[in-house]
Amino acid sequence: MEYRIRQVESSVIIRDLDELLAQSKLEGFRFVQRLVDEYIEGHNRFDRPGESLYACYADSRIVGICGVNRVSAGDGIRVGRVRRFYVLPAFRRLGVGRKLMQALLADAAGTFDVLQLRTDSIPADRFYRSLGFTKDDDHEEVTHSIRILNNRIL
Repeated sequence: MEYRIRQVESSVIIRDLDELLAQSKLEGFRFVQRLVDEYIEGHNRFDRPGESLYACYADSRIVGICGVNRVSAGDGIRVGRVRRFYVLPAFRRLGVGRKLMQALLADAAGTFDVLQLRTDSIPADRFYRSLGFTKDDDHEEVTHSIRILNNRIL
């Protein structure tokens, strides 16, 4: 099966998230619901400069999603926060998550100096480390980060 990663507007994708929303709830994850709620409330639409939302399509079906938001950092460092990353269970370990994150990282390289995220999952920890993220114990709400310098992931 061929997977296509597309940068999408959250207004377009919100209508097509039923399967991801239902499956994530069954697994006890709340972040796809938060994606929908924050869009409806106007709190987060991934539409500020540098922000992006990505979807992975298998045919016309969305099988994965992730986004990046701009974070305020008072020291002049351009920080992005990886958010709302989710892949349907049937599509895990098939390269979907990796393709999503590679697209996000490639685009972030021209916009951010650092990307951060939070996870409490051991499999997610392994996944992010395989992409070059390191454990981050310096920030309370961050578990992993990756530095980007001169458009290169460090």
